[in-house]
Amino acid sequence: MPSLCKTHTILGHGHSIRDSLEQERQELLPLPEIRLDTGATSTALVHPDLTVRHEGTRYSVPRHLVGKEVTLCLSPFHLTVFYRGREVARHDRAMKKQDHRYLLEHYLEILDRKPRAVEQAIPVKHGIMPEECKEFLRLCREPEAKQQLVQVLLLGSQVERTRLLWAIQQANNTRNPNLSLVKLYLELEEPGPPRDELEVRHKSLTAYDDLLQEGDSRHDSE
Repeated sequence: MPSLCKTHTILGHGHSIRDSLEQERQELLPLPEIRLDTGATSTALVHPDLTVRHEGTRYSVPRHLVGKEVTLCLSPFHLTVFYRGREVARHDRAMKKQDHRYLLEHYLEILDRKPRAVEQAIPVKHGIMPEECKEFLRLCREPEAKQQLVQVLLLGSQVERTRLLWAIQQANNTRNPNLSLVKLYLELEEPGPPRDELEVRHKSLTAYDDLLQEGDSRHDSE
């Protein structure tokens, strides 16, 4: 602490800056252990189409919550759905009405029973399905391509989303992807981030120069 703070007294105060600080510290409360949530909250009913409504926009939630009341936590950029204190869904908040938000994984159970409905499913029609999955459906030559895609997506309950999409893309690169190929790539180790460029260390060539000189000397002596 600067010496001025230790000795200087503000006009009208009876203590130095340092003494006033120490006195104030005694009155301060500890910081909260949980970050202050500044978002607004409201409740909503989950409709049969697996969505909740907020300000004219639909947000999808897991199927098992149909008919139940959930809590919506609203921030400027996200809408988070909670059920009994547990987060069950998170969406980017829509900036305008009817900019509906669907997550494909919320509809996988239904699509598993009705695989022919993949292309007509709401999240697919609204462009929510990842590009890797769309490409899989376009390239797959198996008779039950739609069923295979659903089975691939169901693997998402066992592995991370980024790893699953990586495996789908590797299968797509073969130009004939299928469920077995995706499973094969999931068993492989996903390549990590690219390594830094190798450092090239130039070795001194003086040892070779010495050998050449030695050879020349022997040649001269002969």
